[in-house]
Amino acid sequence: MTRRNGLVSTLALLVAGAIVGTMVVSCGIRPSTVIRGQEAPHGTVTSLIVYLLQHGSLRAVSRPLPPTPSKDSTYYNIPYPGVQDALNALMAGPTAAETAGGLTSELPSTGAGAYMLSGESNVYQVYIKTPDGGPISQHAVDQVVCTVAAAFTSTGYRSEENTVQVQVLDSKGARRSPQTCPMTP
Repeated sequence: MTRRNGLVSTLALLVAGAIVGTMVVSCGIRPSTVIRGQEAPHGTVTSLIVYLLQHGSLRAVSRPLPPTPSKDSTYYNIPYPGVQDALNALMAGPTAAETAGGLTSELPSTGAGAYMLSGESNVYQVYIKTPDGGPISQHAVDQVVCTVAAAFTSTGYRSEENTVQVQVLDSKGARRSPQTCPMTP
C-alpha cells in the first residue's frame, strides 16, 4: 500500500505542478494577431547639431532651431537654410552652459561669419570669414565640416553624414581639399 500512496502522491504533485505552471505561464495574456504599425514618423526638425571641442576632440552638441523667418525676408533664397542655421549657431560659439561644461571652439565668434557658397554632387563649399583675415586651424575646419555634414543629414538633403564632403575656404585664401567629417557616426 505504501507503493500506491507514493504513486498517488507523485501523481498529485505532477497535476498540481501542471496547474500552477499553466497559471504562471498564461498570466492573463491572450494571443493576438499581428498588429501592423504605421509608417515611421516624419516631421520638421526641431534641433540642429553643431560640433564643438572638448579637450581637443570633436563633440556633437544639440541646439534648438532658430525661429523661421517671415516670407518677406530674403533668407528663403539661401540654398540650404538648415545648413546655414547650423553654421550660424556654430559661429556664435559655445553657450554659457556649454563653456561651463568644458566645451570650446577654435572658430572666432566675434567679427566672423560662415557662409554656404555652393554644392555640386556631394561636395559643398563653405567660406569662413575671420575678423583678422587670418587662416583657421584644422580643428576649426573639422568643426565646420562635421556641422555641415550633420545639417545635411538632419534636414534630409543627404542620408548619411559620410557622403557629404565639405571644402572650407577662409579669409587667408587657403583652399583645402574637400573632406568628410573625421568622426565616425
